[in-house]
Amino acid sequence: MGDVREVHAYVLVVDAARIDNDDVAVVTMRHTSGALSTLHITMRTHTTGEERYEVHGTRGTLVMRWPYHSTHTLEPAIIEVHERSRRVTDHTLSTSWCPEREIGTHWQYLNELRHFCACIAEQREPAVGGREGYAVVEILNAAYLSAQTGETVRLPLDRVPDFDALFARLRADSRWTIEDADITGWDWRY
Repeated sequence: MGDVREVHAYVLVVDAARIDNDDVAVVTMRHTSGALSTLHITMRTHTTGEERYEVHGTRGTLVMRWPYHSTHTLEPAIIEVHERSRRVTDHTLSTSWCPEREIGTHWQYLNELRHFCACIAEQREPAVGGREGYAVVEILNAAYLSAQTGETVRLPLDRVPDFDALFARLRADSRWTIEDADITGWDWRY
């Protein structure tokens, strides 16, 4: 899709009693190719916390999802390619149901750490380098700056958001409370 050219974001704090930063965000990005991408994240839901990624292209749609957040399960992502609204091809990795093997094969953070260590030991460049990391941080900063100013932010950035002021305003503006909830789950009596 090309590099991100513009970012516009809305950010909220819903559970101000539990969290100091945002727990809901919607980010829209315009890429140099003209393509659009969006990010929606909600930290507090009444679902199982499904993690889902969708890429809609001119020849098909890729859907990757975990019934629970990927850091909370040993199961591989369910991976499907949809074509012409009719054909669905399942590319889900098979599971061995052996926790040690699943962690070693599919757990993203362990695999990232292994790759990073191998790059150091073998003195080679990582698959994702500093430029990519910088670009992600710049996009995140642009999103928070957009949420703070209410404006669309063009990249490259020429300023950074005032996080303390932004999160203090978001907490003060929060109109909601979540009663009897903790980080392990909801009280389902409601």
